[in-house]
Amino acid sequence: MTDGASHPPGDREDGVVELALERLGAADPLASRGALPAGEEEETLLRLYTETLGALPYALAPLAPPPALKGRLFAVLAGDETQEVSGLARRAALPSPPPSRTAAPAPPGSFPVPAPSRWPLRLAAALAVALLGASGWLFLENQEQRADLVRLDLEARRLAGALEEVGAARANVALLTSPGVEFCPLRPGAGGPLAASGMLFVAADHQHWYLAVHGLQACPQGRHYQLWFHTAEGTVAAGAFDPRPGERVELHSPTMPTGTRAVSVTLEPATGATAPSGPQILYGEALTRLL
Repeated sequence: MTDGASHPPGDREDGVVELALERLGAADPLASRGALPAGEEEETLLRLYTETLGALPYALAPLAPPPALKGRLFAVLAGDETQEVSGLARRAALPSPPPSRTAAPAPPGSFPVPAPSRWPLRLAAALAVALLGASGWLFLENQEQRADLVRLDLEARRLAGALEEVGAARANVALLTSPGVEFCPLRPGAGGPLAASGMLFVAADHQHWYLAVHGLQACPQGRHYQLWFHTAEGTVAAGAFDPRPGERVELHSPTMPTGTRAVSVTLEPATGATAPSGPQILYGEALTRLL
């Protein structure tokens, strides 16, 4: 086979088989068993069988390819895309697709970690928006309720004041219409305006009294009007007031000092006075019984 001459297919097959047997070292491979140790013997036989099987294709007769296939193959190699190529050659000429971005296989014994989900974050955001909305609504409701409570408190105070005025008016009317009521007119004093006047009504028990004053001017800064009852033991303060210009002043009380003989109104400091010290605005005495 080394002289370059061609041989028939049968001769090539025989030569290949003979070469394989020679490489095995005997015509019968089993005849060489026992010459080597057990471990090396199996390895040597496996290697020789592998080499023998790899040499078997060379025992086949050469087959020339068809001219058309040869032409298409050279056209693909030359890059001529006008030639018709087979499906296998066309797939070989196409660029390979990019590798897919698949996750690396998990190592043995490990558990796959699931990808984090976004729905808990969305749920938390929705709950936060709902809570903010509810808090704002509750805050507005609270503010409205506070405003309503303030209005109700003001209305209650106004109603209480009106009821007190109504009660005082009824008491005064009852005093004026009671049997045995007495009255004492108050006239301008030495320091009062001539337009000022007043009327004091005293019940038959000489305790309940009602005073109405007209025509007083507004008090100067830091001053106020003071009502006094004059008795045999001295002068007793009965209250202070500061009217608006032209406003009618009404004073009343269920008690009066025993032995009252006269009544007067003076202008005193706003800090208070224990005895009359300012100009006398009004003065009256000598109670007169009404019919």
